[in-house]
Amino acid sequence: MELIAFYLYQSMAGSLYSEMGVLIGAFMLGLAIGTYFSLRSDRERLEIPAFLLMLTALILFMVTYERIATGALIFYYILFLFTIAIATASLFVAATNRYYFGRAEINRGIGYAFEIIGSSLGALIPCTILLPLIGLPWILGAIMALIIVALAGAMISAG
Repeated sequence: MELIAFYLYQSMAGSLYSEMGVLIGAFMLGLAIGTYFSLRSDRERLEIPAFLLMLTALILFMVTYERIATGALIFYYILFLFTIAIATASLFVAATNRYYFGRAEINRGIGYAFEIIGSSLGALIPCTILLPLIGLPWILGAIMALIIVALAGAMISAG
């Protein structure tokens, strides 16, 4: 969703290079804050509110991104990326806690390697392959469907 947001910002604002640091910085700050508060949380099922936050942000994004005035685009995208990053960080903490629970001796670097593989596929496939093939509405719909399926799986496995 981060790269889709960059693509849309560039398309709508007409530039990206000069704002790239602010947009990436907002995303990274969201990751840091989301991780910090998630680690301090005693919440056992942290993935459920994280998925709900991500789903809500995506739905609001899908409904509003074409209606934002050019002068407000940078603030809109900063807020969107920051929110998505908070949810992403919370999901990472929840997944790490779930996978490594009771297995302190396991190599956590392997889990991180798989996370990086997933991130690289997430960076390559949507913008370079899917966007030209199926278009933006279908990509956003597919992301929403993935979030809903993952949320349902998290809720089912919570019981």
